[in-house]
Amino acid sequence: MTRTLPLIDDPCLPEPPGQAKGFGRLLIDSPEDGEELEALPVRGLSVSSRIEGLNARTLVVTRFRNFHETPLRAVYTFPLPSEAAVTSFRLKADGRIIQGKVLERGEALEKHDEAIAKGHTSALLEEEAGETFTLELGNIPPTCEVETELELVEELPVEDRKAVWRFPLVCGEKYIPGRPLPGDPSGTGHAPDTDLVPEGSRISPPRLLPGMPNPIEASFRLTLADGTLPEGVEPQASLELEECEVCDTSPEGRSFVLADRVTAPERDLILRWELPRDALQGDLRVVEQGEDKGHFLASIVVPESDEAPPPRDVVLLVDRSGSMGGWQIQAARDCAADLLDMLRPGDRLALLAFDHRAEGAFDREDPLAFAEIDKSTLKRARRFLKTLNSRGGTELGSLLASTWEKLDQLRRQQGGSAREQAIFLLTDAQVGDERRILARVRGLKHPAPCYVIGVDQSLNRGLLARLVRETGGELAQINAPTDREHALSAIAGAFARGVLREARLVGEGLESGDVSLPPLVPGRPFRVAGRWLPASVTQPLMLRARRLDGEEIELVLQSATGDPRLVLPLHAKRTLADWQIAYDALPYNDEEGRQGLEKRIVDLSCKRQVLCRFTAFLAVDEENSIRIGKEYEVTQAVHETMSMSATRQHVKRLLRMDSPVRFESRFCLNPALDQIQPDMVPAMDEIPLRRQGKSKLYYNPMSHLSELSDMDAERMWALRDEVVPCLLFFVDLLGKRSLAGNADVRQLLDDPEGLTRESLFRLWQAIELRLLASKATARQPRRKRGQPSWK
Repeated sequence: MTRTLPLIDDPCLPEPPGQAKGFGRLLIDSPEDGEELEALPVRGLSVSSRIEGLNARTLVVTRFRNFHETPLRAVYTFPLPSEAAVTSFRLKADGRIIQGKVLERGEALEKHDEAIAKGHTSALLEEEAGETFTLELGNIPPTCEVETELELVEELPVEDRKAVWRFPLVCGEKYIPGRPLPGDPSGTGHAPDTDLVPEGSRISPPRLLPGMPNPIEASFRLTLADGTLPEGVEPQASLELEECEVCDTSPEGRSFVLADRVTAPERDLILRWELPRDALQGDLRVVEQGEDKGHFLASIVVPESDEAPPPRDVVLLVDRSGSMGGWQIQAARDCAADLLDMLRPGDRLALLAFDHRAEGAFDREDPLAFAEIDKSTLKRARRFLKTLNSRGGTELGSLLASTWEKLDQLRRQQGGSAREQAIFLLTDAQVGDERRILARVRGLKHPAPCYVIGVDQSLNRGLLARLVRETGGELAQINAPTDREHALSAIAGAFARGVLREARLVGEGLESGDVSLPPLVPGRPFRVAGRWLPASVTQPLMLRARRLDGEEIELVLQSATGDPRLVLPLHAKRTLADWQIAYDALPYNDEEGRQGLEKRIVDLSCKRQVLCRFTAFLAVDEENSIRIGKEYEVTQAVHETMSMSATRQHVKRLLRMDSPVRFESRFCLNPALDQIQPDMVPAMDEIPLRRQGKSKLYYNPMSHLSELSDMDAERMWALRDEVVPCLLFFVDLLGKRSLAGNADVRQLLDDPEGLTRESLFRLWQAIELRLLASKATARQPRRKRGQPSWK
């Protein structure tokens, strides 16, 4: 008898219109006999993880298939947990197992190309940014399968005294700011490389059209060792997991598998369980390395205090960008309204909504204007929140920079410590310039702590977790509307406890002297890695910090011998992450400093065999040799997130081959493909609509918007019989009044046959601007808020 874990997700959460389960499928016609062949190479994904306490080891196996009679080069962009260290990479081909090796990235690329030119099968694994990785396989033998295996080790984060294991399943569609760079892009994605995001084309994989079925099998097996789950505690999951028998290799513990082997990768897989109060304790694990130095990994938990925090200046930032459409913007509005209840008389509030521009609640000219907390201020704030809908891009970096600048200015005016400061941020953080954001944080002397609520089922946690680590505060994720109370409870507890300033580790054996730490939150584990002399292995480390009221505290961490398989990779991962942020914060004209730090990063990554941005894993099967001839190159398209209909304006680049391509889809109005037939466009009465109670019908027009956006005037005129019904539907959806002053709209409503080529194209441009501004998407009915547990 199997037992199914309770779900984190809201069972009433609707599926996006036109979406179907599955990764998606792309077919090609064989040039020899016309037989249909699968074009996308990824055939299976298997994830096995064993969790012991707050540590996890995970094995990820990806299976690739070449359906062609010629060699195949496959490119696959996928996510991995941002805090995990990739410690091993293997290629399995024709019964052989080839162990990968970490090399400097440029050297690995050169050897990868050389191996392909010689006819060898070669696999290259690269880290792009945050949680995004790229895997490229060259010379996959004809009609053969190969597998790649990578191993991860990580320490689990804790949110509101709950342990969280998370595995991301889809790369979110990121906003890429900046000006496009000249020349060819560095990757095969649909976004350009820009001056602010040079890797834009590498972190934006092509997206599958809605409705595509998929033959890819995804399987997950999670084993929780004995003692990991407290007695009587049942974990929650974001996807349906069933308990099963424990496998022979892990005889102790409880094991769970995915109930449905074929799944849509539209949300993260999350496992979460309650921890007892006495479970959160600091520790210090030490590993000796040679005669001259050793490594330590410390987990610091500062006891909570009952002191009341002083009055605060609070900035509340609400992301209203296009990727926050649907249930997300509603959840963000509700959370923001609840966060207002945490403020007290004497506090001051600045409330902003942002996309590619910022809009303040209290002053149109100065969005960062503060207002004293009283009934009138809270009423104005709630009225402002009710007006928010999703639209535009996500200029998160510039907004955070201006917010910290304003708070720093206030701090100087008030003499430094008259009031505490804090930032509440509600966002999905789907931005591509995360390096620039973190570099700005590193350059601040006293950044205000960030209390972040991530609102997405495929969150860019890599950026948000690092943002919280650098500034203090707390991070919680809303995976569904009903998950709101968990996030608010975590934020409310951390906000009430405040942060500890001037934190540092002190010890006689520390190699580089005292270790300065960012602001710490009492009651939440903070992990730090470092080096010290083996002669001091038995000596304790001491944490010293200052509470909000100025009280000095000291906390002693007694050392114990740690597991080298855990301590050394995580020490290297945390050190590499810190050095990479420091590298991004260096001025561009400091060539000597950048080169020196880059060498240190590469040396540590290669020494510990832990992947980073400046290195790559390379595995080459030198025993095989394939005749070099015509080679297909396929970029694996990925599924859209559940919350966003992604841009698909470069679908034709999905395959670089001469064979005709056909998409299986219920929505196939896509001019990027040369073989579109008019009868493939769905009739308007077949487009799925939904009704919420007595509210109006809604429909997400973005499923057609991206296809229409690609059309020029000639193409639109050639398909006018199919385009005109779509435009009529959009006009009706937006409301005739909003377009009443447009002569082309009046022509469309009165006599559509009288439209000319130019007027049809002008009409679409006007409608497109309105659609992008309003982003008419599904809205969830507002739930009645009872008395939440966190008050």
